[in-house]
Amino acid sequence: MTEIRRPQLKEFDRTGVPERVCVRLLSYEERGVLEDMTQTLRKMRSCVFACGAEILTDADVIKVTLVPEDIFARVMPRLILRGFMARDDAGALFSPHLYDRLLRKE
Repeated sequence: MTEIRRPQLKEFDRTGVPERVCVRLLSYEERGVLEDMTQTLRKMRSCVFACGAEILTDADVIKVTLVPEDIFARVMPRLILRGFMARDDAGALFSPHLYDRLLRKE
């Protein structure tokens, strides 16, 4: 079984991860982007947007998630602010929910 890719973090504050029910606070557009990103990460078997050792740029994330660039640019700051997406110490986008879930499984 392949090990799931992890974000590069010195420390991870699990108390900062919003409850899944808080997704209802997001607009339909924000929820759609979050769902597309989460499904893409699951297909990649990863918590972080990376390909091998290479961190995906925002342009690469847009390509792999099929989210239009203008929507990505408008929605991503809000998803990060609300804690549904984050950047690790190397600047890679990752899902705090998927990472927290991986840590709980361990």
